[in-house]
Amino acid sequence: MVPQAGNSPRKLQAPVGRKKGMFRKGSEVRDVMLCLVTVLLLEMLLGTLAG
Repeated sequence: MVPQAGNSPRKLQAPVGRKKGMFRKGSEVRDVMLCLVTVLLLEMLLGTLAG
């Protein structure tokens, strides 16, 4: 049971690492877009409160 438990996480981590490596650019673009959207929303909220 111990060797099986030790091998299963390694098998699961390998494809996850590959997926992260392939989709790093996509995730970065999404993060930037989310940051821009949040900033715009905050500016709109501040503008409405100040106005």
